[in-house]
Amino acid sequence: MAIKSYRKLKQEAQKKDGYWVESAKLEFVKGLTKILKSKGITNNNLAKRLDATAPYVTKALRGDENFTIESMVKLTQAIGAKLHIHVSEQTSDVRWYEIVNKTKVVSEKRITTRTITPSDCGKFKIVEKNKGVDKYHVAA
Repeated sequence: MAIKSYRKLKQEAQKKDGYWVESAKLEFVKGLTKILKSKGITNNNLAKRLDATAPYVTKALRGDENFTIESMVKLTQAIGAKLHIHVSEQTSDVRWYEIVNKTKVVSEKRITTRTITPSDCGKFKIVEKNKGVDKYHVAA
């Protein structure tokens, strides 16, 4: 039996629903974990907020939970976040830009943030790059 390349193995896996289910769960858990860390919320604290057990939270944050939209909303609401669900063509290259609704003072200039539309491409300056997520800001 010939050794298959990673690309071929991935292409075969992408033909199965299980691949896409696990990808969606991983994306959700990564987003949840990012916000938990940024807000300093521990697993035990999250369990208390959910009125759930610590083992449930651990299982959920490992992606071992069979999430429903309801359970995903409860988890995000418990940490002061919100869930976004987006459907696109499989051939689409989707990028999410998270614009924080806060005002920051940078070099004594007021900087605000707003939603980026496709027509805005090229008008923004990258001010922070963190693990593949770019944060764009526009001077007000």
